[in-house]
Amino acid sequence: MDKEDEKADPVSTYAQDNRLRQSLQRITNMTEMFQLLRDYFSRTKTVWENFCAERGDICYFADLKDRDAKSALHRIEECFEKMKEYELTLKRLQHNCEQYAEMVILTSNFHRRLLTKFSSISN
Repeated sequence: MDKEDEKADPVSTYAQDNRLRQSLQRITNMTEMFQLLRDYFSRTKTVWENFCAERGDICYFADLKDRDAKSALHRIEECFEKMKEYELTLKRLQHNCEQYAEMVILTSNFHRRLLTKFSSISN
């Protein structure tokens, strides 16, 4: 540790450690939420893929003549394509959260070492 660290206020270091713990908890909650959403999107995507499969239920609509019905089916397909994009976005966000969590853990460990040093100095 350099002299700057030795001059740090143990109270502010303790407060910073608490803020880091709170940040880590929020990041963990967001990561879990992203995973839940990804799971939901993945299951929904699987249902759609089964519906659209060669022998899927979409076959019941193969003889559609009504333009509005065909258009509605096309819009539904577009929605599922958009959902795939959202799933990829969630994956990236989840990965970012995992990286932020690692940084917070490293920073928190550093602050704990400072608190330990302050404790040993004051005793």
